[in-house]
Amino acid sequence: MDFGSYSDWNPYMPSVRGRVAVGRTLDIRLEPPGDDARKIEATVFVFKPPRKLRWQSRLLAPGLRDLEYEVIVAPLGPNRAQVVQRARHEGLLVTLTDSGPTTAGLESMAAALKQRAEAGP
Repeated sequence: MDFGSYSDWNPYMPSVRGRVAVGRTLDIRLEPPGDDARKIEATVFVFKPPRKLRWQSRLLAPGLRDLEYEVIVAPLGPNRAQVVQRARHEGLLVTLTDSGPTTAGLESMAAALKQRAEAGP
């Protein structure tokens, strides 16, 4: 959740700006593979450092196209952790949008995080 270093390794979310606290807004730049880059604003709903972060972004009004993103870090022992990412789309316009770029973006982010973690300090 070190947003300052995202540009060094994160191909999907290279920029996240804002104060991470429940109720606060984050400005996020998404660069999904094979799709146009876009900026979104997201509201933080859960923040339990360093284990859990959940935010939600909405298109125009609630219920049109809502995106909820969650990352959970679960310790597995000394120097080991499991990172789980979830993205959920819902709303009236979801059937008209392609979630493939989001899935591809999360997969590229997971692969980059794995590479970074395995490289060590």
